[in-house]
Amino acid sequence: MLTVGITGDNGKGRGYSFGVVYRPLTNFDDTWVMKNYILVLFLLPGCASPAFLNQPARDVNVADSVFRVYMRLGTSEVEAHRISFEMLPSRVLTYARAHQAITQATGCKVVNGSLEGDQAIIRASVDCVPQ
Repeated sequence: MLTVGITGDNGKGRGYSFGVVYRPLTNFDDTWVMKNYILVLFLLPGCASPAFLNQPARDVNVADSVFRVYMRLGTSEVEAHRISFEMLPSRVLTYARAHQAITQATGCKVVNGSLEGDQAIIRASVDCVPQ
């Protein structure tokens, strides 16, 4: 480990100091820890949202987008994951397509103002309880 301390004058008569800590990644203990984190980073993206694990899902194609719509049984909560690759997708266009995908997958109407999320995961409420 290398520690460097530098002190000086900031031009206002007050001194400053800061330290730099450098730890090379050649230490085998550090690389073992990093390998564990990398393993976790590869496993996490394959998981669905925890609230919708083991819930039914349907894949729906809308225009050039593919959505996997998860429905929580017994509730009116729905989540649509855009699983198709799109270069710089528009939020407005993605919301419109997700709205249509949710309607197709559940057979219910989306409650006005309930769409929320981003271009990848959109949550909504529907006006009925999917079976």
